[in-house]
Amino acid sequence: MAANGSNSATPSIIREAPDFQRLITGYLLTAEQPTLQAFIDRNTETIASLPTPTTDLKRFWTWRYTQACQKLGKECFVGNTDCASPLEKSKYYFINQMEEAYANMWALPSGTTVEDIMIKCAREIPYEHPAHSFIFDTQDSCWDGHFSEEDLNYIRTFNAPQLPNITDDEAIVYLKLFEGKVSTTYDDIMRTLLAGPYSEAESSNVAWLRHTIMTAMMNCRKKFTDKHFSETDIIIHIWSQIIYCFADTDIDVNTGENESKATTTNKNAKRTLSDRKNHGTRTDMRFKWKEAELGSTEVGRVDEGEYGTKEFKESTLKLPKTMRDMLVEMVKSHEDKKQHIQTFGFIMMGTAIKAVIMDSIGNVCRVFRSQRYIYPADTSAFITRSTPILELFLQVKQMRLDVVDELKQSRPPASSFTPNTPLILVYSVNSPSSPSSPSTTATSSSPSVTSTFTTRNRRPRTSSSTSPETQLAGVFQQFAIARSSQLIHHNLVNYT
Repeated sequence: MAANGSNSATPSIIREAPDFQRLITGYLLTAEQPTLQAFIDRNTETIASLPTPTTDLKRFWTWRYTQACQKLGKECFVGNTDCASPLEKSKYYFINQMEEAYANMWALPSGTTVEDIMIKCAREIPYEHPAHSFIFDTQDSCWDGHFSEEDLNYIRTFNAPQLPNITDDEAIVYLKLFEGKVSTTYDDIMRTLLAGPYSEAESSNVAWLRHTIMTAMMNCRKKFTDKHFSETDIIIHIWSQIIYCFADTDIDVNTGENESKATTTNKNAKRTLSDRKNHGTRTDMRFKWKEAELGSTEVGRVDEGEYGTKEFKESTLKLPKTMRDMLVEMVKSHEDKKQHIQTFGFIMMGTAIKAVIMDSIGNVCRVFRSQRYIYPADTSAFITRSTPILELFLQVKQMRLDVVDELKQSRPPASSFTPNTPLILVYSVNSPSSPSSPSTTATSSSPSVTSTFTTRNRRPRTSSSTSPETQLAGVFQQFAIARSSQLIHHNLVNYT
């Protein structure tokens, strides 16, 4: 009867819940100022004893704790309630870990540390923002209230990347053929295109300019820009010129929703054997040199203006995050060229286009954007609208070739094991042997492996001492003990 009475006094939400949910719910109903950190500190041993469907304990218990808070209408805090930010702000970015993990910060002449201000700003923003990825958008007005005018000017101008001058003299001369044209009808422009004699020795850029202008004139004549296209059609009919611009280089331009290898690597950085692979961002156009991803492009069917939802989000968040992952992967393989490595991208929305460039100083990735250009829809404005776009493509091409030249001169980093990554070679355990055994006189420097794994059609060697299987069981047992007594607490509590 006492047991029944005890059960009747227990809220039904606790009686019907699984063990882990009962544990969390009971804590939330009794704690005066509940936090995830205090919950873990109080129930570490119980947490270690409960079975979980995944080895990613931090993710599992964080999600369960969040769900329980929502059901009970409790505000969800990570650490102490007087200083912690809501869990919703930090569960994807773990800003506190960023504070500890990053060194070599960018100190301004005024003494301000850019990363410190960015972390402070990231704590205050309740939605996903480039600051959570240490991306400093030089056109984002959110920084006005966090940096002085002098500091902002320094951040935006210090070693800022500049579009290079076009060095191909033949291409410059060819573009000047169209300057000062009073009449810009279809016939006039075509006569100018076909006026000069063709030469096999002409610059590849000149051949590209002729082909691009001729294709653009055909689009104007057939009114392609007035038709409804898919994103693929936009690339094929209007922006395929960028593909041919790089045709004479070692840079490959791929279209068709390619998955970025860099973003895939970033999303799976903490993957365990029990986790499924997370797929990276799919890009509409990707630029590669060998295994290095140099840039990306996002395309939209319709131009809804610079602050249309698709362009605004992809220009300020999706594309910069993809470019940052690409930059990080290049820096990993070419650390000595970090200050010379830049990634770039394009935002193509219908007939509108602008270029995006990213570099890095300290741990900050800066984003710069070009002017927004509009592809000509008719021949009357063809010269004034198309020439800046053609020049932009040639300038970006030169920047990419400069980066490739730096990568070619780079020395790969020295091979070494990561210092904070434990190396467990469980299959190098040897069975004990007597001093007279031949195995004790082996001269090989590599870890020896028992004959059970190396020799076919032979019976395993026997020994009166402990067998390799028993030793392996001991290794795994010690690993399990460490996991329950140390790793669980470290992985779950390390939020603040």
